[in-house]
Amino acid sequence: MRVLNEQNLGLLRPEMRHGVFACEYVMNKYGEELTITWIRGGKHKEGSLHAKRRAIDGLLPGVRQAEIFGEIKDLIGPEYDLVIEEDHFHLEWDPK
Repeated sequence: MRVLNEQNLGLLRPEMRHGVFACEYVMNKYGEELTITWIRGGKHKEGSLHAKRRAIDGLLPGVRQAEIFGEIKDLIGPEYDLVIEEDHFHLEWDPK
């Protein structure tokens, strides 16, 4: 796992760490490296959960995105939202 922009995984809520480890596990399974770009900082939409330590942004994997993100969703469950943007993915813990 790589963490860019001097971000600190220790800032994340424990529930978000579960999501991060699920991402890392699945990406490694496909030969990809999880690269986190933002935990806090960066530009985010109003109401973003980044400020509450409940979200990350990461680089998209280079291959088999549908399979990778499908497996991640299966592991993390319904309390998490995984959004695929044009140039990154966004994962947040947002229990309903």
